[in-house]
Amino acid sequence: SESKITSLLDVFFVYAKDISDLKDPVYVTSFKLLNLMRQNNISADMSYYPTAMRKQMSLASEKARFAVIIGEDELREDAVTLKDMQARTQEKIPSHKIIDVLKGKL
Repeated sequence: SESKITSLLDVFFVYAKDISDLKDPVYVTSFKLLNLMRQNNISADMSYYPTAMRKQMSLASEKARFAVIIGEDELREDAVTLKDMQARTQEKIPSHKIIDVLKGKL
């Protein structure tokens, strides 16, 4: 059977708050970055309906090499938290640098 590793997404987005409205800035920002990544040939996905953060992290660990976490703190700082799901490390990165940082790691 085919190795699970080969089918991993590059990135799974996790929004670090309870989203009840799809106009929420955290959701909107996540969706915009997701589309930007796809335009840059980085495979990315997210949960498209309100899902608990714990469940999203579980999906990220099953489906992706990295999780991009966005919450209120990240929005305020115009940053994202990038979590390496294999090494279990994470770092905060300015939003405008995330594409280049990911391309360097993939």
